[in-house]
Amino acid sequence: MSVIADPLPVSIVMPIFNGSRYLGAALDSLLGQGGPLFEVLVIDDGSTDDSYAIAAEYASRLPIRFLDVPRSGNWVANTNLGIRESKGEFIGILHQDDRWERDRLRLFCETLRSQRSVDVFVNHSSFIDQFGKPIGRQHIPLPLDSMIPGETVLQTLIVQNFISVPGVIFRRSLLSRLPGLMDEGLWYTADWKLWLSLCPSSQWFIHSQFLTQFRIHPDSLTVKGLTDEHYRKQLFSVLDDFLPVLKELKPLDYENLSRRSHFSQEVNYCLAASFSGKAALLLKLLKESLKLGPKNLMKYFTESRIFERILPRLRLLFR
Repeated sequence: MSVIADPLPVSIVMPIFNGSRYLGAALDSLLGQGGPLFEVLVIDDGSTDDSYAIAAEYASRLPIRFLDVPRSGNWVANTNLGIRESKGEFIGILHQDDRWERDRLRLFCETLRSQRSVDVFVNHSSFIDQFGKPIGRQHIPLPLDSMIPGETVLQTLIVQNFISVPGVIFRRSLLSRLPGLMDEGLWYTADWKLWLSLCPSSQWFIHSQFLTQFRIHPDSLTVKGLTDEHYRKQLFSVLDDFLPVLKELKPLDYENLSRRSHFSQEVNYCLAASFSGKAALLLKLLKESLKLGPKNLMKYFTESRIFERILPRLRLLFR
């Protein structure tokens, strides 16, 4: 049966908590989406502002289902609940401060018509600030507009999580191969672990357009909270889980890939910490980069898109 004929092909999971400042913009971005039918699952984690009321106002214009949960303080657990309760053949995640570009679902639908074996649909994302103004772009460092085996994606994704949370739509059936859903113990890196888990035996399509907006603002996890050792431990926890998977694929340069992956996680932690005044860690990075060697360092720059990730945060800092 055609995917397009399915009465409910896409479920959009939206965990919310005290997001009244940005929630309306996120829901606005779903209005008028062309393409297949979809549902929006809103999981409110006990908001003390008017987030729930804002979402309820959209219930007459969007196919919203509310899932009641006790206050847990864990966006990953609430996302898992939304995934379990969703009805779509495909699943996407939209956080309260991010946005989809107009007609993203229509373009996703067109991709399914031409590439019916797509398991994971990914697109470039733009960075926006707290006012919705553009502050940068994040390109996916993989071939565009073509089918890519998930095992190939894994070999770049393990170096750096270059996929924003709103930038993925994945096939529900992939989850049946996993021991669980998102890891609820990984507050910062649960999405990266999920993307890596989806890689084996799957087909990916990287769309060449910028179809989602990832908001960076002073209260987001990407700006605060990434400066302690918990963040570093979570980065390396995911890496330790998937380096054995990578080794089983027997890439020709496994040792170099492993070294770049370790270096990349140190970069992620040190850069986050440096924004909070721990600039001394940058000297450690310099020493580690010298050990990596010129060839590996150049490959790291290509795989990580490090400058595309740093510049938006610098713009936000100086603003």
